[in-house]
Order: sequence, then C-alpha cells, then structure tokens
Amino acid sequence: MESITLANNFSGKNLQGYSFRGQNLADANFSHADIRSADFTNANLEGADFSYAKAGLQQQQKIGLFILAAILSVLAGIAVAVDIYYAFLKYFLFNLDNLKIFIGITNLLFNAAFWYITLRHGIQKALITAISMLGIILTIFFFLEFIRHLDLLPTAITAVSEDVEAIVFKRSGVPVVAYFVTSFFSCSTAMATTFIALSYSVFLATAVFGKKLRTLAISGTVLTALIGLGFTISENRFFRQDYNILSQHKLVVKAISLTLAIAIILLNDYIAKRVIEEDEKYTIIRQIGLAIISLGGTNFCNANLTDASFNYTSLPSSKFTNANLIRTNWKNAQNLQWTNFNKTILINPAVRELLVTRDGANQSYIGANMRGANLIGSNLSDANLKEVDLSESLLQDACLEGANLTKLQAVGTDFTNAKLTDAYGLGTWKVDSTTTLNWVDCKWVYLLEYPKPGTRDRERRPSSGQFGDGEF
Repeated sequence: MESITLANNFSGKNLQGYSFRGQNLADANFSHADIRSADFTNANLEGADFSYAKAGLQQQQKIGLFILAAILSVLAGIAVAVDIYYAFLKYFLFNLDNLKIFIGITNLLFNAAFWYITLRHGIQKALITAISMLGIILTIFFFLEFIRHLDLLPTAITAVSEDVEAIVFKRSGVPVVAYFVTSFFSCSTAMATTFIALSYSVFLATAVFGKKLRTLAISGTVLTALIGLGFTISENRFFRQDYNILSQHKLVVKAISLTLAIAIILLNDYIAKRVIEEDEKYTIIRQIGLAIISLGGTNFCNANLTDASFNYTSLPSSKFTNANLIRTNWKNAQNLQWTNFNKTILINPAVRELLVTRDGANQSYIGANMRGANLIGSNLSDANLKEVDLSESLLQDACLEGANLTKLQAVGTDFTNAKLTDAYGLGTWKVDSTTTLNWVDCKWVYLLEYPKPGTRDRERRPSSGQFGDGEF
C-alpha cells in the first residue's frame, strides 16, 4: 500500500489503497472519504469521524473474488458428479455382488447421515461423526482381516464357499480393506468438496455482488454436475446387455442421478443460506468466509477506535479483528453482516444489530458481551439484559423501562438521563462509584427478578409511592 502523510482532514478524499498503519490520527475527519483497501492497522483513531465513508474492496479485488467464486462453483459441480458416481452409479449399474451392494449402501447411508447431522447440528458435529464412522469401519475390517489370518473364524463361515471369502476379504487380489477405504474415501471427499466449494461460492458471490450472482453460482454448479453425470452415464460400458436391470434403462438411471444431484445441490444451497443468515451452527464456515472476503479490504485490525464514529459508513469486506471499540458509534452503519469483527463485541449478530439500530425493545440478550457499547438513546424497554456485560458503555437517554437487569455488569457505565422505571433485578446488578446515574428518570424499581416463594413480593423500591427527584 502507498504511504500518505496529510493533515487530519481527509473529508471526501479518495484514499483507496493508502496506508495509515501505526499513525496517530486522533480526531481525524474521514467523513465521506473513499477508504476502500486502506490500511489502518495499529493506528490511533480515537475520536475519528468515518461518517458516510466508503470502505471495503477495490474493483480489481472484487473481480478476483468473482473468479474464485466461479472456480468454486464449477468444482462443486464436479464434486457432485463424483459423489453420485461412487454412491450410486459405480456400485448399482454393474452385475451386483455382496461387496458392491455393501459399499454402495454404505456410501448412500453415509451421504444421508452427513447431511442430516449437518442440517440438525452443524458442520462440526457432522465432520466428527464422519471421522468416527470411518474409524469404526476400519477397525472392524482390520479386526476381521486379523482373525482371518489367524484362522480364528468359525469353520461354518469359512467352509460355505471360497467365493464368500473372496467377496468378503479380497477383490481381484486387492484386500477388501483397501478396496472399501478407497471407495469410501473418494465418496466422502467428493461430498466434503461439494459442501465446502458450493458454500463458499455462494457466500463470496452474495457478499461481494449480491443475490443475482448467488443465483449464477448455483446455476454454474447445476450445469457442471449435469454435464459430468451426462458424460458418465453416456459411456457405453455402463449399458452392456450383461449388466443389471438398471443398466438397461437409461431413462431410469438419468432420473435417479438427476434427482440425487439436485437434492445435494439444494441441501448445500440451504446450508449456504444459513451461513449467510449467521446460523450459529455454521459459525466456523462464516468466519472463514469473512476472512476471505476481507483480504485486501479496509483494515482496522488492532486499531484504537475509542469514541470513533461510523455513522452511515458502508463497511463490507472490512476487518476489525481485535480493534478497540470502546464507545464507538455504529448507528446506521451499513453492510456490517459482511464485516470481519473477530475478537470484538460485534461478532454477535444480535449485539451488532442493536448497536446499528439502537432498538432492542422486548429482545433477549442474556449473557451477551456489550462491554464499551455505544447505546446512546437506545430503546431497551422490556429487554432481557440478565448477566449482560455493559461495563464502560454509554446508555445516556436510553429507555430501560421494564428491563431485566439481573446481574448486569455496569461498572463505569453512563446512565445519564436514562429511564429505569419498572426495571427489575437491581438487587444483583454490579455498579460502583464509576457508574454514572445523574438525572435518571425512575419512579420505582424491583430488586428481585422473581417474586419471593408464595408471594408477589419482588422487593419494590420505594415500597410505596415513587422516587422523588434525585432520590434514586
């Protein structure tokens, strides 16, 4: 990046690609500036104004991500075709035998189990389950091979037929363990590749270019998969007369293959949507995606942004990892769903939404980290703030009427002019001499979260009437 040394007024300037790394830019004015791909790493930006600035990627970087999304889309289509080949075509279009039936069914069941667990519990548990299944199957096969070589199998089994031993333990001179593992590994690798490639293709396309490119990414995967399957199915060797009944009906084979391909792609598309919508089951996928799209984008890593303002700032493909965001103003900031906030309070989508809209009425934030949040004028009436860390935060003019403040951390928090009437759980909130409660508008509060057993008593304060001016 090109270095720059200018006065602290950068309002409206084109600063694409400039480096401000490590500079002292306290109270600098970047309002309406174009700061795409600018580098503010380790800079002191305390009190800086980025209102209406434009951050993110430059055009050439967007083109690079478009190419990457296209490559991943095609790769996903190829992987779909390979997955169906090993889960269906390879083992159900030839003359069937016990080994082929076992491997084919195993691969189909593995596909079904993987997608079921991924949808219900997330990718992490699905991968753990897949690895565990592979380990168990390998253990069983190695155990059978071991006892076979030691002649420990019952005579009744070994005497049935030499063909049984050949089918169970060997195929064309290759140990069945190797034969099975090769097939299982190929199928599972194709399935994992489909998931990763399509998820990131859709994520990149949507994040950088919007929904239209997302549709194009899915279309590319479908087209590639159909071409791959069409080529495979059209091979004459699959349809010789001495093969099984499916091989004699191309239409049936094509219909089954197409159905499986569409089902796999739709499942991946659904998961990609969940990743984009910040489903916590796919947090890892999303975080990696954000790391990719923020490469080369505006960089605020480790910057001091205390009291800085991003009012109406557009921040796609930007990075704030480990930045100091104490009292930073995010009101009306835009495109934060595509911003990398790793190791900051904005990594939580609910907190991020609250900081942008300042409207959290009737919402639950139990246990959330909002340390240093700028919530001036926020509507938090009837919100559940139990065990929330709001230390060093700004809640001036905020409405907290009827809010649950049980075990709220409010050390150093500024409640000036806040409304606290009917708030409850104050018997356990944590405040000290650094907590500012000047001119709080409060008629009464409750010390307890729930009434005492067998009563309706939540320890109202005052026990009757209302607080006088300044009495709270």
